[in-house]
Amino acid sequence: MVNRIVARDALAGEVTGLATKIAAMPRFGLALTKKAVNQAEDAMGMQVGMDSVFGLHHLAHAHNAEVGADSLGGHDARSMRDARRKDAQ
Repeated sequence: MVNRIVARDALAGEVTGLATKIAAMPRFGLALTKKAVNQAEDAMGMQVGMDSVFGLHHLAHAHNAEVGADSLGGHDARSMRDARRKDAQ
């Protein structure tokens, strides 16, 4: 979930501040909140959706392995990292 947008140079401070606030909250209340959010997502079909997408993800890897040289479609960890960095610019 996104509830705010911050500049990249302010992100670390924003995350630290949010983590500090969360760490000060009662653990039992946080656990119940997490459980409630997860149950609401499951009721909306989130788990079924995630299972479906994960299955399609693996199908794509299997397809690439059958029709190409490898299951990652010519990518490796370094090329995927570099593509993420390029997209972030």
